Order: sequence, then C-alpha cells, then structure tokens
Amino acid sequence: MLDVNRTLQGALVVAGDAITVDFRAPRVLARAPPDRLVVPQRIARLRLYIIGRSNDGLLVSSRGAILFWAKRPGVLVVRVSGGDLRVGDKAIRGNRTLRLPVCSKGRFVVLFQAKIDRFVDGVPAGGRMSLPRFLAGNCDDVPTVRR
Repeated sequence: MLDVNRTLQGALVVAGDAITVDFRAPRVLARAPPDRLVVPQRIARLRLYIIGRSNDGLLVSSRGAILFWAKRPGVLVVRVSGGDLRVGDKAIRGNRTLRLPVCSKGRFVVLFQAKIDRFVDGVPAGGRMSLPRFLAGNCDDVPTVRR
C-alpha cells in the first residue's frame, strides 16, 4: 500500500464501521471496537477488503464488494444470511454457504447486494456475512452454493 508514493509501514489504525480490512499476517496491538491498531509484517499488503460489511459481520450497505488478493488458485468460502441478498449472480434468502472459485493469482472481486430491512443496535442492516476463508487448491467444478 502506498501513501504519497511511499510504502506504508508500522502501526495502522483500521476502521471497521462499514468495511472489513485484513492484511497479510498482521499483529493486532489494540482494539477499540469497531477499530483495531495493527502492525503488518514488513510492508502493508492487503489480503481482504470488504466494502459494506462491518467487522461484526453485518451487511450495512445495500451494495458492496469482496476484494481478495490470492497468491494461488483456490476457493473463497463465505457464509451469508438475510432476507434478500445477491452475491455475484446468486440470489439468496435465508442461510447459505457460498464457495466462490478463485481461479488465478491476483485480485478477485465479487459484488453483493443486500436489502436493508432492519436496525441492529441502531445500525441499518440487510443481513450477515462471515469472514471469508480461503482454501487453496483446484477451483474447477466447485459447487458455488450449499444450504
């Protein structure tokens, strides 16, 4: 990551209100929900960035995106729940575990939509999403939705 053409190093405050950010191998120094103070190994490199998902898993925006930087092919596994969701080309009602094939190295992006239909502790919400988990391996013939 760059800041005015310099690589970011050292401690970083990571906000968690409407985004989820994860670095490669970070060390968490402190927490003050919803924020964290982290020190990435060497240069800060993003591993996961989710726009529209708070750190506690709430989908807090009607539109969002999962961005993941893969070192190798595999599958991104994420559990979602809600009344009216769309992740990529999959329409979802209720609880589902999605297996999203990541077939090449580099940046992987999948868009999602959530109908904001409730308030949770005063925050508008349209469902929940687990923190995606990456499983390295073959991405071919992956069933993309499981109940």
